[in-house]
Amino acid sequence: MDFDGFYKDEPLENGTARNYHACIGEGKMLAGFEDQLVGHKKGESFEVRVALPHNWNNKLRRVSMPIPGAPEDKEADLALFKVKINEVKRVVLPELTEELVRRKEIKMESVEHFRRAVKSDMQAHKDYLEEFKIKEDIFNKLIAEHDVKPPDTLVNKELKFMIDGMKFQIERSGMKLEDSGFDPEHAKKEWRERAEFNIKGYMIIDAIAKKENIHVSASDMEEEYKRLANETKQKPEDVKNRLMSNAEAMNQTLSKLLGQKAL
Repeated sequence: MDFDGFYKDEPLENGTARNYHACIGEGKMLAGFEDQLVGHKKGESFEVRVALPHNWNNKLRRVSMPIPGAPEDKEADLALFKVKINEVKRVVLPELTEELVRRKEIKMESVEHFRRAVKSDMQAHKDYLEEFKIKEDIFNKLIAEHDVKPPDTLVNKELKFMIDGMKFQIERSGMKLEDSGFDPEHAKKEWRERAEFNIKGYMIIDAIAKKENIHVSASDMEEEYKRLANETKQKPEDVKNRLMSNAEAMNQTLSKLLGQKAL
């Protein structure tokens, strides 16, 4: 399909695409977008209206934030997309056979092993999401119930870490920073409240960790090197050396792991 997105009659940043392939059910589009595609045919032009995510105009995913806070409860911004369907295809799945699962792309001994692996992966993903939600609720509740004043030095460090994280994500996407529209100075003002919120939580969790005698072990760090290496397509040893040579990054990593263990 082709589509052009608008917000308040103005073109939406990154809201235009040509010959975009959308697979119904994957959930990669904005919530509600896919549902409004169903029933339309090749050659049709129509409009789709969807709510934009909170903070869509200054989106941030903190690279190493242990538990992000809940989004603000405010009315969503509505976007309008003018859509034209160029082609419609149907996915035809192959029959699940022993020959299929033994291919090099899957490498399973049998269909039964394949079924067990898929079930295990789905359960692990569901468990992860459930645990993440519980920890997020705990994190928010701790902050709500404790009147903590974070020092400016820590807030400023957190802001720098958030901004550096956004720069890293932009560069990793293949886009040049100057072409992304990201303004670090504007972000410092927009994200300061979130940085204060984060630091309050980290201070409380750090105090709990000390009281409960929780520490980050060498094996915890080795697992984190492996995880980061897998995420950034590097060798664990290279990740370790990079962190060891950057005291600030190492402290952030230790703080994150300690927070996760405490939660």
